[in-house]
Amino acid sequence: MRTWIVGAAGLAFVSIPSPGPAQDYFKSLGVGAGVFFPSDRSARDAFGDTWFSWGIRPASFDSQEGFKFAADVNVLSRRAHGNRLLILSGTLGMGRLFGQGASNAQPYAIVRAGPAYFDYAVTQPGGTRVSAQRIGLNGNVELGVIFGSRLRLSARYDLFSNFDGLKFDGVSVSLVYQVYRF
Repeated sequence: MRTWIVGAAGLAFVSIPSPGPAQDYFKSLGVGAGVFFPSDRSARDAFGDTWFSWGIRPASFDSQEGFKFAADVNVLSRRAHGNRLLILSGTLGMGRLFGQGASNAQPYAIVRAGPAYFDYAVTQPGGTRVSAQRIGLNGNVELGVIFGSRLRLSARYDLFSNFDGLKFDGVSVSLVYQVYRF
């Protein structure tokens, strides 16, 4: 129950239109799915080499070059080897489009930071079982390409708060599709 409350609060946080330059960014909504590759060996041992990720994010980038507001809600979830993990993060930052928008493929870069909710249960080396729900931080850098006005392919590196000797940092590759325009 607590997970859905945090998720709804995060979605509300990134969905509220604000005045000025950010208003254009918040006129669309996209859904994304991808794979996450943890960089820490102990995380890979506990949960496997690849994890599923999905997200909800404003997906509109107009074709004008320059800085834009960038926000997202991202979920990482994994169950493996009797262990479970859920990370829900909501981040806000700035992105920059490159090029003049003359082609159907436009590169971009985004830097974001914000809160993250962690819910995990894992058996650590030595047999100690750790189970916790915590609030921490997430920072990420995303590089990608926008195809047309509805599809975005990206690679992203996430840094997360560390708890109980667990490091959840890693790289993800995802595809975002704009499903709704306000």
